[in-house]
Amino acid sequence: LDACCTVIYFPLEGEDNDGFQVSRTVDYDGEHMQKFVYLNTAKPLEKQIFAAGHELGHLWNVADIIWNAQLEKQFPRKENEEAAMNRFSAELLMPEKTFYQSASSLLKSYQTADGKIKIIDGIRVIASLMNEFCVPDHAIVRRLYETKCLSRESCINCASPDPTRHIQKHMRKLFIKY
Repeated sequence: LDACCTVIYFPLEGEDNDGFQVSRTVDYDGEHMQKFVYLNTAKPLEKQIFAAGHELGHLWNVADIIWNAQLEKQFPRKENEEAAMNRFSAELLMPEKTFYQSASSLLKSYQTADGKIKIIDGIRVIASLMNEFCVPDHAIVRRLYETKCLSRESCINCASPDPTRHIQKHMRKLFIKY
């Protein structure tokens, strides 16, 4: 990201935005544009990293590549550019093969004799994968489904109704607050 733009780290408490980019003139004659990416340091590190990957997708014009590949009919650009950047960030930060190997190994280590995993152990798996790949919980849950490590139903149970609150609720039971 640093090679493509100037990265500015800023804390904005209570702001929903994890990061964004802008282009501004950096000289008096207005001929030289500089790109800036702002990352909200008030957010957890995994959200900052995911936002950095998302913004890198914008800087690399990943959306142009997707829609130039004749995918416009399947994915209308206007409605899906942000989703495409999130997808790019997920692919960049959690390569399928690497993610599958880590996730399946962790899941197997927690499987009971009947092949099931307790909810608390599923949360441990998600937390461990969040730590390994440094991405938000909802990205992990989605990737578990995409790689067929977990069923759709299991992922919905992990993510419902609000994945962050659901997992944080269970995390508070596991860890002592200082």
